[in-house]
Amino acid sequence: MPEDQASLSGQLLIAMPSMPDPRFARSVIYLCVHNANGAMGLVVNRQMPSLSLGELLDQLEITPEVDLEGMQVLLGGPVETGRG
Repeated sequence: MPEDQASLSGQLLIAMPSMPDPRFARSVIYLCVHNANGAMGLVVNRQMPSLSLGELLDQLEITPEVDLEGMQVLLGGPVETGRG
């Protein structure tokens, strides 16, 4: 990234209404990283359709200290799904 361009890390990107890509249409994306090596963000306004936080932690063999069964997991996004 050229030095005269500011990093967008920590910022929210909101898709324009005319966004043609259905993966990003109506999305709000939190940019975790934005630098010369690229960018990584998380879609923060879409829930996973059939996975609660309690189920996810159970699959990862993590025992939470409080009941998280009803809390939803948000969809991270369609690019580099194995990252983060």
